[in-house]
Amino acid sequence: MNNQTKIALIWIILVICMILHFDYHVSGIFYGIDVKRPDATGVQPPTLILIRAMFQILPMIWALAVMFFASKIYRTINLITAIMYVPLHGMHIVGTLKETPLDPTQLQLLVFTFLVSIILALVSFKWWKELKTQAI
Repeated sequence: MNNQTKIALIWIILVICMILHFDYHVSGIFYGIDVKRPDATGVQPPTLILIRAMFQILPMIWALAVMFFASKIYRTINLITAIMYVPLHGMHIVGTLKETPLDPTQLQLLVFTFLVSIILALVSFKWWKELKTQAI
């Protein structure tokens, strides 16, 4: 499988991870757990738009775009974006570790997501480096 295809699939896996992350949060309702945030006002915060765009919409755009674009600029933007996701997913793990009670299922999903984001950055780097190899 070529790097371009791997990158598209990895972006999709990251979206699935974020969907599961939300699912894990709300699935407690089936066991009688109150999933309402203590500070909930009934209004969705504006940051929710940014979070959904960054972790759901943007990765799907990258997954689609990587199948049709392979220019140097696109590869560079994809690489930079992939690298930026690594610390973001790492910080998510740190935030989860601070929660009480700690949800081990969320922790294992977020560690997996973090590892997938590292793999994405590595494969994106390989794809970006292919340009130098092709130029020779």
